[in-house]
Amino acid sequence: GNPNEAATQFSIAYDGTAPTATVSPADSATGVALDAPVTAIFGEDVVEGALGDITITGATGVSATLSEATDTITIAHDAFASDSYTVTIPAGAVDDLAGNPSAEISWSFTTVGVVEVSIDAPATATADSDFTANVNIGEVVDFDACNYDVSFDASVLRLDSVTSGLIDSTTIPVSALNEITTGTWRVVQNVAGTDGVSGSGYLAVLNFHVIGAEGTSSTITPSNGVLS
Repeated sequence: GNPNEAATQFSIAYDGTAPTATVSPADSATGVALDAPVTAIFGEDVVEGALGDITITGATGVSATLSEATDTITIAHDAFASDSYTVTIPAGAVDDLAGNPSAEISWSFTTVGVVEVSIDAPATATADSDFTANVNIGEVVDFDACNYDVSFDASVLRLDSVTSGLIDSTTIPVSALNEITTGTWRVVQNVAGTDGVSGSGYLAVLNFHVIGAEGTSSTITPSNGVLS
């Protein structure tokens, strides 16, 4: 009889796994820059699904695009403020090449912008007089502590003391006051017993005495600020 020919064998791999992504900013990240990109990068080739349903809770003007070359969803939005945001990419936003839809992806992060600090001092003061100057601060989120330097002409002004400030009805006490160099003092403040203060107000009150003669002048400048 005729000999049997060997059968040709082959196998088919079944892919039933939904595509997954690495997100940015990372989940639970804090101190995120206001202009940080919001992306989700998938670990395999994907094609577009229901991208139009992506949301960022707390943000407006949200839209999304998929780069199939890099398998990356980039989410555009109107300008962030210093706040907490939650991104939700719904199930089915993309499909892998086997037709598996992505599962829902949701993550949150907190942004922080450049916080403005300024000295609110009178334009003029007479010789041998006292005056106060507030260290004003713009909007902060979950503020706990800070340190900053205050500089001035020590031949014109003498810093006698620094007293507590106020943000959103919360007292901001002064923990330490140290002279770094002549005319430059470092102020350290810490809000104890809270989970953080949000709002705006003033960090502290600077209490000065004018020791310079009439006609002399000095600026009062904050610098080297670190907030947490």
